[in-house]
Amino acid sequence: KFPESLANRMEDFFYNHWFTTKGVVASEIMEKWPKGLREDCFLYIHDLLLKQWPVLKEASIGCQRALSERLQRFTLCPGDMIYHSGDCVGEIYFVIRGHIKVIKNDKLIGVLTSGDVFGES
Repeated sequence: KFPESLANRMEDFFYNHWFTTKGVVASEIMEKWPKGLREDCFLYIHDLLLKQWPVLKEASIGCQRALSERLQRFTLCPGDMIYHSGDCVGEIYFVIRGHIKVIKNDKLIGVLTSGDVFGES
């Protein structure tokens, strides 16, 4: 049996995931679709992200098509940790909505909000 705090986090995640996706994972549904159709759908799904960040906005349409299929959206619950101090970082994260607290040695050192980017440098 999981400890209560971990069980609560798991339950929060599943409720939140269901609320945001209704059980539909676009990448799984589109896995067998023709490449062009998949790319067009992912361009539409990630439209806000591709238009909001300068490096993505300035990319060629071909680059955007390729990137859009590799982007992954996910939702976090309050209190979820993305990185722990010393973790090896291999991704770039874009904050679309909400905020992320940056904590070091149990002290709040910053808050990231919509439009901020963090991760691999």
